[in-house]
Amino acid sequence: MIAESLLLLMAVNAAPADTAVAETDPPPSRLLRFVGEQVSFDPIDCVLYRPRIERTSQTPEQIAVSNQCGEGDLNFRVRYRVLQTIESELPETVEFLATGWTSHYAESRHALLYALDSPDGVVLPPGLAVSVFRGADGDWASCDDDIGSELLAFEHNLVFGRTDGMSPHGIAERFPASDYVVIGNEAFCIRGRRLPALAKDLDSEIGELRNQGYQYLPYRDQLKTQVGARLAE
Repeated sequence: MIAESLLLLMAVNAAPADTAVAETDPPPSRLLRFVGEQVSFDPIDCVLYRPRIERTSQTPEQIAVSNQCGEGDLNFRVRYRVLQTIESELPETVEFLATGWTSHYAESRHALLYALDSPDGVVLPPGLAVSVFRGADGDWASCDDDIGSELLAFEHNLVFGRTDGMSPHGIAERFPASDYVVIGNEAFCIRGRRLPALAKDLDSEIGELRNQGYQYLPYRDQLKTQVGARLAE
């Protein structure tokens, strides 16, 4: 799909100047923003997927290095079941290609995901996902103390870690009392960010990725749609 899309883009860019899309300012695409439950997470042969790189001043050696596939490129084919959408209706499941940077969301069953439906196919740019867990009040939230976090409780007394074999110092470092309650050898998270705070953070990540040269990402004013109202439902 990616190769076919790239051929299509080349054909568009070869059109007359009055109809062609400028290579330096490719059109934004749609973000699929949703909370999902992981269905599959399968490794694939690495697919190069980088920000646009100005090659005119690069040496052959630099170009060769930039063409080496790594963790920042597409390493997984992923499917998530859609549990809650942020803006618009989505199918029951969403499939996308993801980079090798996955530890911040893929190790948990549920995540808030910003998949990019672009001319290159549906991809998950690095940093546009975060693990979430069902709160005792039914809302989704992360477990962290980042900006926008608040005290909260999670559904079914979810255990976030165990202290077996840990020293008192290790427990205090890994499970600080401001963020966790430790009962026996189990740690329970008591602080995190709800979806509005998480969405605000991921929206800012989009701007950072665009500054790095990632294509097709929407601009800030295009993100100010119905996010707040939809999350408040």
